[in-house]
Amino acid sequence: MTASARPITDYSKRSAKTSTSARRELNCGVDTKCKNTKGSFTCRCPSGYEAKLDTNGNYVNCTDRNECFHEEHYCSLNARCVNTIGSFSCECVEGFVGNGRNCEDVDECVGGRGECDQRCVNTVGSYHCACHPGYELLGDVSCVDIDECFKR
Repeated sequence: MTASARPITDYSKRSAKTSTSARRELNCGVDTKCKNTKGSFTCRCPSGYEAKLDTNGNYVNCTDRNECFHEEHYCSLNARCVNTIGSFSCECVEGFVGNGRNCEDVDECVGGRGECDQRCVNTVGSYHCACHPGYELLGDVSCVDIDECFKR
């Protein structure tokens, strides 16, 4: 058995001459919380981490838990979860603004931000352009006059 892969129950087998902090590090690892129990101990990972065990089920260390992958976050439905070491953050997706927990639709049509020739129609997370009667949309933003005298 290697020094980094110790069973959770071998605390009582350590030498009394080893300091408490050194015993905790040897038994549980540097990135864990070691809790003394009667005749033994338990290793706990800090929030945002999970225990990594070897093939025999012995404790090895704590690794980052991807809260985004496990859907253990509180991001808005209109946000993207970004995993960070020991935690996560939320970022509103394009077309929305906010703190990531709450994301509000941006009205791209307010203040002419939509760049439409005639009419801007706000949609959830985006917008599209429309034309007045007698005109048709050419591309995404331009309106051209329809020649009603010329029948197609």
